[in-house]
Amino acid sequence: MSIVILEGCDATGKTRLASELEALGHLVKHYQKPDRPPIEALATEVSRASSTDRLVLDRFHWSSPVYGSRYYPDEQELYLTDAQFRWLELALLSRGALVVHCTGDEVHTTLRARGDAYFDGDPGVQEIRSILDAYHRLAEASLLPVWTRSLDDPRDLETITADLVSRGAEEEATGTLSWASHAVGDLRHPRLLLVGEEPSPNAICDLPFLPYRSPAASFLWEALDGFDLRSLLLTNARDASGRETMLRELWSAVGRPAVVALGREAERALDVQGVPHGTVSHPMYVRRFHWHRRDRYRGAILEAAVRQEEVRI
Repeated sequence: MSIVILEGCDATGKTRLASELEALGHLVKHYQKPDRPPIEALATEVSRASSTDRLVLDRFHWSSPVYGSRYYPDEQELYLTDAQFRWLELALLSRGALVVHCTGDEVHTTLRARGDAYFDGDPGVQEIRSILDAYHRLAEASLLPVWTRSLDDPRDLETITADLVSRGAEEEATGTLSWASHAVGDLRHPRLLLVGEEPSPNAICDLPFLPYRSPAASFLWEALDGFDLRSLLLTNARDASGRETMLRELWSAVGRPAVVALGREAERALDVQGVPHGTVSHPMYVRRFHWHRRDRYRGAILEAAVRQEEVRI
């Protein structure tokens, strides 16, 4: 499986690169301004990506924080929350996604020549520079592998296309852990595995802890604000149909990291399968009775991971 996400300002070569990859047999999907909460389409896309090979996403989750608050600040339902953005990064990480951050020095010239509506003299130059800077900040902070490339020169386009084809072949040869359909996060070298119970009845996909229509998941992500997500993996003890996750097999496959059960059902599932773990209360319980203790809940998770026993808040 090879998922390539093309992100960057207008006129940086994303469409040209997408066309080149499409000609080589990649499935290309284009994302523009949404007309409904974007997490619905993006989470659904990610959840299905485990069975999709050679997928190219022309714009995806990065464009929401860059353009959302800038161009439709009064339509907050049309851009991602911070928690949803972090969840998407982890979900894409578990699927081996790569971001190609397209940039370049000729953006202003190209946009001026195209006559784009928001480009008007010096204010337009400043606006484009602001957008380019926003994308650079996202590239530096992303949990995903990022290739930053300038496509000003046609030879750059040829090089990046060849590199992506090579990477796709390596991914296919190496294979992707089958656990991607059950977990989000670092499937290669996680230091902490969080185990919940099952997806929310209102969940729009089967992946764990999507912070949308799920008060428990939203609270958990609030508690994890500031948490080092780069070595975190999340899963559930059961999927939406009630089928049990093979937790011991997952735990062994990813290197036997520290495990923390989020609630009694997760604790029982881990006990039955013989996986050593710590335990904290379910995030819904904490939200209901200790909602103001988010920081303490985060601390309890870390403490339980170290002590491998129950920690109360």
